Amino acid sequence: MNRRDDFTDQINQALNAEADSLDYRTQIALQRARAEALQEARQSRPARTFGLALATTALSGFLAFTLWWPHANNVNDAPSDSASLFADLEILASDAPVELYAEMEFYLWLEESGEDDAAA
Repeated sequence: MNRRDDFTDQINQALNAEADSLDYRTQIALQRARAEALQEARQSRPARTFGLALATTALSGFLAFTLWWPHANNVNDAPSDSASLFADLEILASDAPVELYAEMEFYLWLEESGEDDAAA
């Protein structure tokens, strides 16, 4: 026997010795309480097990999805240098009108063509 079984046996013996010294009504009440507790434990265990299995499955699915999604959609192809991140933050924090950003390509083209004209 291992230590856990020995400990369990010692506890059972101690509780049984105490229960034997109780009056008859108390012993009957204890037996009923034990039977009800065991019945309740048998009935509630499948629900608890099912809930735990469902939660584990959902968590596993979520983790698998979060690990798969970036690779499936090439999310990591976005530039990750700090200069572009700060530029994005600067755009978000500025007070410039939204139309400016909608026509950003035009302004960039205008700036490039102005440099080309100045060089010529």
